[in-house]
Amino acid sequence: MNVEQLLLEADKMIEKKEYDNAMLYLKTVLEIDESNFVALTGIVELYSEFEMYGEAVKYAKKRYKKYPKNKDTIFSLGYIYQTLGKFKKAISVYKKFLEEEDNYFVYLNLGMCYSFLKYFKKAMEYVEKAIGLEPKSVEAYVQKGDIFTMMKKYDSAILQYKNLVNFKGIKLAKLYARMGDTMVYSNDVKKAIKYYNIAISCEDVQDYIFEDFFEILLQAKEYKEIELLFLNYENSGLSRIKMLNLKGRYYLARKKFSEAEKICRKMIMIEPEVPRHYYNLIFVLEKEHKYDEAFECIKNNKNILTNENILEELKKKLNEGKRKYKKILKNKKQEVTDE
Repeated sequence: MNVEQLLLEADKMIEKKEYDNAMLYLKTVLEIDESNFVALTGIVELYSEFEMYGEAVKYAKKRYKKYPKNKDTIFSLGYIYQTLGKFKKAISVYKKFLEEEDNYFVYLNLGMCYSFLKYFKKAMEYVEKAIGLEPKSVEAYVQKGDIFTMMKKYDSAILQYKNLVNFKGIKLAKLYARMGDTMVYSNDVKKAIKYYNIAISCEDVQDYIFEDFFEILLQAKEYKEIELLFLNYENSGLSRIKMLNLKGRYYLARKKFSEAEKICRKMIMIEPEVPRHYYNLIFVLEKEHKYDEAFECIKNNKNILTNENILEELKKKLNEGKRKYKKILKNKKQEVTDE
């Protein structure tokens, strides 16, 4: 095959979601033509899509070396450095981009890089430049609030976020959750709860906001608030299985194993093909010392629990737990007899 045919095959593999084969074709192109722009771009995009930035950066650097004036090439390398936490390198590359043209997102990314390096004044300068380019775009205003939070200027951050409540296109649930996170950083859990309760009542609320709120409440041992959270989650119309997963975690944290078992069984009813639910049930049954039921669960679901290595370890653990529990019961019985 020549280069054009290999690139065509790579495109076909991507359409079929056969990414390993696509990567093979693209790398074969580079063996023929090491500076092929399309192949280098395809490899960088595939690695980036799967968050394999350590691999992506190798090819992004090669592409940048060959095509140092291409704006997509420059931005991509800067973004990958930023994602890898190499902020100084990202800044250097982004500034090369600005030699070609002003860009709203480059200014924002520079602001974020400088803020992670704790150069907050410089960070704000670039965010203001972004606002100057696109004063109606919300990201820069939100980033100002984020930088205030990083500076531990929590009141300024909250004021910045509140000024965006009526901003066109703002995602209110995400905004109020951000306010809640800011209050967590300031160690004011009560105010964090206040803002998160507003967030979960917004029409645009998503599952991850309930999940983040749950983590905050669980760490703070705000159990009454968690119970209210579950009621709101159930009435939200969002994922029932994700809500049940949080309930299961909550009951385990409170050592309410019988309640956790009920949750596991509900999850199995909703998604009977998902192995994780059965493993969770077995784990809970072990906590309840229901070893025979746990073994029965393994036996009855061999078509779903197919990982032999996990099963062997699980059986070993159950047998050991059962042996120790029988010994404890025997000792207790002996103590009663001796009395």
